[in-house]
Amino acid sequence: MRIASQGKVTISQVFLSTLCVAMISIINMFCFIGSMNQSTAWIDR
Repeated sequence: MRIASQGKVTISQVFLSTLCVAMISIINMFCFIGSMNQSTAWIDR
């Protein structure tokens, strides 16, 4: 029982950590794209 519960906990922890990393990477990507668009628009002016 303990092993099964630990397995479930580790799976949930891995899932949550992966989800957090994915969200952070997506946010960084959007920020990078936004900064690129702002810089290009500023250069076009």
